[in-house]
Amino acid sequence: MKKIKLIIAIIIAALLLISGGFLIYINSKYLSKKEIKTRIINYMEVTNDKVYFEDIDLELEKDWYDVSLYYNNREYDFKVDATTGNIIVTNYYKNNTVNEEITTNNTYDSDEALNIILKEENLSLNDIQLTRKIQKIDDNKLIYEINFIYNNKKYDYEVDATTGAIIKKEVENNEYITNPTAEITEDEAWNIVLTDAKLKKSDIKTIQSILKYDDHMLVYEIKFYYQDFEYEYKISAQTGSIIDFERDYIYS
Repeated sequence: MKKIKLIIAIIIAALLLISGGFLIYINSKYLSKKEIKTRIINYMEVTNDKVYFEDIDLELEKDWYDVSLYYNNREYDFKVDATTGNIIVTNYYKNNTVNEEITTNNTYDSDEALNIILKEENLSLNDIQLTRKIQKIDDNKLIYEINFIYNNKKYDYEVDATTGAIIKKEVENNEYITNPTAEITEDEAWNIVLTDAKLKKSDIKTIQSILKYDDHMLVYEIKFYYQDFEYEYKISAQTGSIIDFERDYIYS
């Protein structure tokens, strides 16, 4: 019995030694998450309180950090060299405006990508209800994700921002969509949310506000932070009614 306990103790000690050595190796070879945050903040030329970091994951096989963050009501992705802190690729463009485009790394802007799709479908902009048009990083490529509704069908496209090639196309029949037009604006949806939460826009940290289809309904999905809580609302784009609401403690 004593021999078994001794063996177990030796195994545990060995595991602790190995894990401790691995952590020392990681800490000595790679920059910390805090250092990566600082590099990104400096690159963006913004203040720390304006940015919410959602994920910072170390990819050991590729020696980089995969980072997702929110700034100014938009989601951005970064891949950062874990040893030097250099930005490898990102969909954030410095000195961005509301209608920003990544002009340094792409050949096609989002309007050109949308025109490629409309030509593919033999449609015009007036024919469709555009529900999503964003840039993102996928497999180290800058792409446009563009979604729209036409003739009670939901179209999901992805277009390579460098080549203009259509790399994904999905069409879903939505016979339940009877009114694909938003009757209230995004600002009106925000007013509904803030009134319900008894808050002012200046009180909160905006994370996300998008128009999307959810369960065959056109909704505004609004997320924000206030103090130690994350709020998430879904507002009907037709009626302005609150469809769903969640309030979660950040540190739970």
